[in-house]
Amino acid sequence: MPLSEPTMSIPPAGNKESGAGERDQAQAANKTPEGASTGRLLQHVSHPIATIGQRFWALIIDLVLVSVVTFIIWVVLGLITFRFGSLEVYEVGTLVLSILYFILFESMDGQTIGKKILHIRVVSAETMKKPGLEAVIIRNVLRVLDAFPPNFYIIGFLFAILNDRRQRAGDMLAKTLVVQEAEKIL
Repeated sequence: MPLSEPTMSIPPAGNKESGAGERDQAQAANKTPEGASTGRLLQHVSHPIATIGQRFWALIIDLVLVSVVTFIIWVVLGLITFRFGSLEVYEVGTLVLSILYFILFESMDGQTIGKKILHIRVVSAETMKKPGLEAVIIRNVLRVLDAFPPNFYIIGFLFAILNDRRQRAGDMLAKTLVVQEAEKIL
């Protein structure tokens, strides 16, 4: 990470012991490279929160990859079991494969292919390390809510822009963050 890029000093969620002056200083220090406030997070975080743009483009990359793979799978299965090739089966199958894709990749190292390309990763908001499998499952099963209306991610986008941590509903319930990668997080 370049030296000129500010890092975040983040208090634990719910910590109200600091005075107003300390809080104002912390907020002044908690600026992303674009100058937007990142708000309160964990004190030992040295990774800036991923921008909405980074998350958006990582999602687009991941959805294109999942769509291509799903299409190929369904073409092959459609040729084998043509009579079961309804649009509803395709949509449900695509949803299931998409959720499994995100769970598989994020449970390995906190990154999908899109996140790797954009140099961002999912971390536990409490430890700033790779999230546990349970957290990964929670955040990705809740993609169904975040992606509403279907495939447009309007709910997830609204959650992300309306909170300082840029968390969608799945991140909030799973207690995860998406951060810019500065170094390998174990």
